Amino acid sequence: RAIAVELNRSGRTTRHGTPWRDFTIAYILRNPIYTGNVSWQRTQAQGKHEPLISPELWETVTALLAQRSRTPPRTKASPHPLTGLLHCGLCGGPVHGVVQQRYRNGRKVPDRERRYYRCSRRDHLKDCTLPYLPAAELERTVLNALNPPAPPELLREIAAALTPAGAQTDRRNELKKCERALARWDDAYEAGDISREEWRTRRQAIHLRQAELQQPAYEPSPTAIAAAMQNLPLIWAVLSPQERKILLHGLLAGVTAHPDGSVTITHNDYSRNIVTSTRKL
Repeated sequence: RAIAVELNRSGRTTRHGTPWRDFTIAYILRNPIYTGNVSWQRTQAQGKHEPLISPELWETVTALLAQRSRTPPRTKASPHPLTGLLHCGLCGGPVHGVVQQRYRNGRKVPDRERRYYRCSRRDHLKDCTLPYLPAAELERTVLNALNPPAPPELLREIAAALTPAGAQTDRRNELKKCERALARWDDAYEAGDISREEWRTRRQAIHLRQAELQQPAYEPSPTAIAAAMQNLPLIWAVLSPQERKILLHGLLAGVTAHPDGSVTITHNDYSRNIVTSTRKL
């Protein structure tokens, strides 16, 4: 859904000139044809067309889709970044984000929405008394708990985790594939199987891909990560709700809200021991 929203916001349409839909994006992400394969009755076979993406990228996307399919629907759909992370300190139930809309004379009052987090057991079962938690204040408390930056050795671990394993090897392999593709198209042109225009178009596309692959790969450094962590409040202000959710779910293992106004925040430190801190709203 986030991809479709961004494409439509930027004015891009489908090849038929229609707006993008979430199910269209899902179909594209699951279609094996872009890897050079064809699918028939749940069976895949090698096609005769050139692949647009590598098998490694396909496997990465497939794994992400499978992982997200196991995520509770409310966690995926909710615009509240702490939904899925936040739990009640009284009953242990999940705490979800809600929006209270103000009305006047039966009509919505613009810019008068209030965001809260509330315990699901209070909402549905009526057997929990955890107070409503102001969303902006709670999210600010959690955000402040992510500072100061992690120690240098942890930053190196995070940088390593953000760097795809075997990225340089994949780039070299893809460059070799580009060379073989150029040779195949040259042979096809010399044999008269394709026109000069198609030959030039194919070669131009491959040369563009080669230029992309020869660009220096971005590898996050501990210094860059530390700078980003120091500027989290500024970065937070320009992130979309979905990006805020990805950030918090990547850095935190869980958040527990207690009735006395304190919040227990469990940090996810990759391979290191999980660190827990308690803060007041």
